[in-house]
Amino acid sequence: MNCLSRPAIAHHAGRVPRILFVNPWATDFSAFDLWARPLGLLYLAAVARCAGCEPFLLDCMDRHHPSLAERPWKPRRFACGKYPAQVIEKPPALRQIPRRFKRYGIALEDFERALDALDDMDLICVGSRMAYWYPGAVEAIRRLRRRFPRAPIALGGIYATLFPDHARRESGADFIIEGEGENALLQMINDRFRPSPPVPLLDLDDLDALPPPAYDLLSSRDCLPVMLTRGCPHRCTYCASRKVFGRFRQRDPVRAAEELIRILEQRGDGPECDVAFYDDALLADADRHFLPFCRRLIAARSRLPSALRFHTPNGLDFSVIRPPVAHAMAEVGFRTVRLSIETADRTRLRALNRCADLAQFESALQTLAQAGFAPANVGVYVLFGLPEQTRSEVEQTIDYVLSLGAVPLLGEFSPMPFTAEWEKVRRMGNPPVESEPLLTNNSVFYRLGGEFPDSWVNDLRQRIREAMRKATIPSALEENL
Repeated sequence: MNCLSRPAIAHHAGRVPRILFVNPWATDFSAFDLWARPLGLLYLAAVARCAGCEPFLLDCMDRHHPSLAERPWKPRRFACGKYPAQVIEKPPALRQIPRRFKRYGIALEDFERALDALDDMDLICVGSRMAYWYPGAVEAIRRLRRRFPRAPIALGGIYATLFPDHARRESGADFIIEGEGENALLQMINDRFRPSPPVPLLDLDDLDALPPPAYDLLSSRDCLPVMLTRGCPHRCTYCASRKVFGRFRQRDPVRAAEELIRILEQRGDGPECDVAFYDDALLADADRHFLPFCRRLIAARSRLPSALRFHTPNGLDFSVIRPPVAHAMAEVGFRTVRLSIETADRTRLRALNRCADLAQFESALQTLAQAGFAPANVGVYVLFGLPEQTRSEVEQTIDYVLSLGAVPLLGEFSPMPFTAEWEKVRRMGNPPVESEPLLTNNSVFYRLGGEFPDSWVNDLRQRIREAMRKATIPSALEENL
């Protein structure tokens, strides 16, 4: 999409249309910023700009928001950190959970002040991440409606895609956008602003047709989110990636690398920069995709920030980590490496449509170590709370990961609509997850059964901490122990 070739759309008020993109608050029992930036909204803002509109971003989860300038932050490595939070009343569905419920992000009054500082908007697009954070989106839409009563409001993202009927009933938005939002936004621009000729829709099979994300709208570019792919070629029974993104697609690796190099050159925010990959399958077809991407970055090293660090908050597929991949990761500057094993039970791995060859997992750790990644600096996701899973299975998996010197990152299962594990939960009938997304919260769902009491979870986490005391653990991993 060539931004330079598109004239600004003439608005009836004699100005170009203004579109406000809003990343709402997280409402949860806990939240921590691990390179979380509203990448989807940044893509939409870039598309809007290319279509001749003027985009604005209001990120309620922005830890660098001007309203927080006086707040003393504890320094964290790699641009991570705690969110400001306010304790709020628990929704009725969560009253039985013995923890404090919070709104994470900027204060409500600072949100209102930010809205008051804006001129009238012609269209508002609200994103949504975790489906069980929907109260934050509902609150944002209510306040946006009051401030901009004439502007239509569209809600997209994870919540809108996985729970569209609930979103239509409860969110207060005028439009619910399911799945990828770029063409839905362009269609709204055509319908509302009537450009002549109409703005053409994008071919989303070609990810290189998308403009670069509008990183300039971020208040700080200490961390940049990046995606080289959309979707996932695998069919893990607990993952809804195919519903959110459709089929798996990859960017041209050299073009993607050149784009990132230009963005980093133009960034101008100092020598330190953290880049987080949001891909679900970053290493798929690595010989033809990931390795050419890395080689182009290595060749342009002199043009890159001197302290450039790469991170993989999403777990990597251990079955494809071979020496060329591991050495490329080390040479480019990967600092946070996470693998997904979920469980060491081979029967369950096969049932989850995961690789059940644990020899490949052990080989991946050895290969990473040979490339310079100490096992104690490799986080390994271990999942608990799956339907019919036992404590013994989880404990054995933790022991297995610890025996290899890696860091187990204990994660709670969250049921996702449009997945096989969701159907298992539905057949169980209790809790009623279909009618209340709050019950899919990973901090909530496991507590609704009797297999994983809090005392056991706390003891297991403490056991992991004690086992890792002798290891050197990066602080970004330590937050998850």
